[in-house]
Amino acid sequence: MASLTVIIQNYNGEKHIRASLKSIMAQSRQPDRVLVVDDASTDRSQAVIKEVCEGLGYEFLFNERNLGSLATSTRAIDTVTTDYFALIGSDDLFLPGFVEKSMSILEANPAAFACSNPVVFPASEGEPVFFDDYYKISATPRFIAPAEAIDKVGGSGQWIAGHTVVFNTKILNEIGRFPLQLAWHSDWFILHVMAFRYGFCYVPDPLVAMRS
Repeated sequence: MASLTVIIQNYNGEKHIRASLKSIMAQSRQPDRVLVVDDASTDRSQAVIKEVCEGLGYEFLFNERNLGSLATSTRAIDTVTTDYFALIGSDDLFLPGFVEKSMSILEANPAAFACSNPVVFPASEGEPVFFDDYYKISATPRFIAPAEAIDKVGGSGQWIAGHTVVFNTKILNEIGRFPLQLAWHSDWFILHVMAFRYGFCYVPDPLVAMRS
């Protein structure tokens, strides 16, 4: 069974971080490692993180000064030794089955660069009510080969939703991670270039909710 690290990245996310952490705890298949990274928040985020995660064995990486999102995520990825990793923000929510469904299809397709699924948005601050979804690449869960990825993603206007992705750690390390000079475009760029080179897995079920 392949191993997975979940990285949850936070900056002043006191309002949502508790729900995000609990969405990880509720997964039917638990990740092998959870790393919570805080980019020198000035609210009560760090206190909430420690409270919610007490006794769970989660790891913390708290920046002494604000480094920005890309530098902070790079610092976190540097610590990853598992086969795969997922990186979400403190305002995102894992939905039921994210780990189980993503890892199952990746384990069946080890050459794939990543696994992704559709984008959904919660409509309220309580339990999420989903009112929209995008990035419908396939009606069934499957591996999208490089040639098809070029056609479906590059040619049809569909995109891979970065916050839903589980990355293959070895492949990402081999290509040199995210190019810092591209700033916030870096994950989008790498996702699509590597999908066209290696192919990727897709699960059509909404498995991550992003707050709009």
